[in-house]
Amino acid sequence: MRTKIDQLFEVVEGEDRQRLEILVRKEREALERLDSDSTTEAVDLWKAAKSALSEYVKELWNSYFPEDQVFENAIEVVSFLNEEGWKVSKTKVYNDIKAGRLRRNKEGHFRKQDVLKYAETYLVRYDGGGEDPEKLQELKLKHEIEIMEVKKRMLQMEEEIKRGEYVRRDEFEHALAARASIFKSDLQNFAYKDVPEIVAIVNGDTKKTPDAIQYVLGRIDEILARYVESRVESAEVENA
Repeated sequence: MRTKIDQLFEVVEGEDRQRLEILVRKEREALERLDSDSTTEAVDLWKAAKSALSEYVKELWNSYFPEDQVFENAIEVVSFLNEEGWKVSKTKVYNDIKAGRLRRNKEGHFRKQDVLKYAETYLVRYDGGGEDPEKLQELKLKHEIEIMEVKKRMLQMEEEIKRGEYVRRDEFEHALAARASIFKSDLQNFAYKDVPEIVAIVNGDTKKTPDAIQYVLGRIDEILARYVESRVESAEVENA
């Protein structure tokens, strides 16, 4: 039975053929060395040569025999599908393999044609193509529910406006500006009027700093209380 390497030697040329010959020779030499040398170094050398040959054979096979391309595991499948423009994750592929949507061949690999058929049946492209009918229906239903929620909220808002639970935006902004003006005025008065009192309190004595802090905190409480009272009065006027 012809191996993949035998079939490749029938078609590859130039640098591809030269490199393939070198890797085959290195793998054979490393294997022969194991007959007389079973050290860890010799084993590792053979494993490295075998892996390099296997990877290159796979690369050449996919290039010269693309219709027969296979993937060894789910990670390779995901990488291929992403490159082809399909939106899919490793978790999705693992779950679909478990569910039987994507199956391995007798050698335990995933054939390219099977992978593409799986993608066309169950996946969606990044550009929006290839939508699964069931998924489309699910997305449509979700969109309709969102629209219904928005309409419901709009109706509730209309009822709340009718009951006077909302105020006009311009009226609210005007009241807010007035309260901000009061707040700013109080702070300015605090700066000009009370700083001398603070200086008098500390009398240049840093030990009296706690006294000054208590004074400032007290004044801030007074200013904030005045600001809150102004908001309450404004709210009462708006609801009148």
